[in-house]
Amino acid sequence: RCPLTIDNEEYTLEDARKLITLEAGLSHDHLSTLQNLTRSNLFIFHPLDEGGDSWKKRDDILAQIQSLSTVRNPEDMFRSVITADSEQTLRNIVNCFQKQMQQSV
Repeated sequence: RCPLTIDNEEYTLEDARKLITLEAGLSHDHLSTLQNLTRSNLFIFHPLDEGGDSWKKRDDILAQIQSLSTVRNPEDMFRSVITADSEQTLRNIVNCFQKQMQQSV
């Protein structure tokens, strides 16, 4: 859930990007990867299209989804190997996000 405003200021995509990419214990490589991922793959939207100018509109999201390539072998899509260290790092990132989101609402 994303606020429309914070302290009477419009909440923007850049605000969301800053929140998600806070350093919060991430290594330089992890932070860099997260910043690269959020540069073009992050969006915020309001279900009734009542968000700010930087927010995606429903029709834009649907058009983007429809333009994606079809997944040919969905059963292979989420196969991955994760080491115990990587799993712990991922859990730390998720826990940090959860705490930040709880504090912001």
